[in-house]
Amino acid sequence: MMEHALDVQLLPGAAGGALNVTMPDDVEGGDNPVETYRARILVVDDDRTIRELFEDYLRIQGFDVVIASSGMEGLAQLEGYHPDVILLDVRMPEMDGIETLKRIVARNPAVGVLMVSGNDDLILAKEAIALGAFDYILKPIDFGYLGRVLEKMTRIHAPLVPVGGAAIVTNSDSGPVSPYDLALEVCRVTRAMSPHARRTVGLGIERIALRLVRQGSGGARRRVLKNLNEMRALLRFAKDIGDITDDAHRQAESCLVRVRRALGAS
Repeated sequence: MMEHALDVQLLPGAAGGALNVTMPDDVEGGDNPVETYRARILVVDDDRTIRELFEDYLRIQGFDVVIASSGMEGLAQLEGYHPDVILLDVRMPEMDGIETLKRIVARNPAVGVLMVSGNDDLILAKEAIALGAFDYILKPIDFGYLGRVLEKMTRIHAPLVPVGGAAIVTNSDSGPVSPYDLALEVCRVTRAMSPHARRTVGLGIERIALRLVRQGSGGARRRVLKNLNEMRALLRFAKDIGDITDDAHRQAESCLVRVRRALGAS
């Protein structure tokens, strides 16, 4: 399948909700026409005040937004609305965020999920990352941090634009990365850790990297994804406790996401 790189830029004044997508010259349909893509976000939270707060903020930022008051309603919106990103509360009655996340991943592993957690839900939020969530954000909401995360997520999860039967990648950094390349990147990160940090956290990351090398790109998808989820959780933990820098974490996460995308996951 042929792939073309598109020039994707944020619209002036938008924090990430609207993107300018410039078509390359060699694509049928005109000389670099600019199309506007508005990312779609589904907010799932049982607290009406929180839902409305998110909805107001996201619409101001230029996103298309739909809301759901429960996990079941969120799953129904997943099928009909096809969101790019889901903001998912951890604590909800009947079906909590963890169970909802499992069902989301089973139905559409390509959608990005950002967990919304209270301080006392930190362990559950990290469990969610191991299950496939992109990240988590704590209440009360830091909207500056939320904006930065959403900008990254909407760029990573910008859809493929079909042109003449070809898939066009809407992010120049979204090319495929092999498990071997990912292993090299994370080993560079872990070997820059302090000796204590590498012994306590880094070696665990390296062991997962070596498993991925042994499995290769043709390994069993479920097993490879499980290892990628474990690696993502450990990398985030290492960043949170200061063992690796934000820049090192972003670089490793970018490689990891591209391996997951090659497998049809987020």
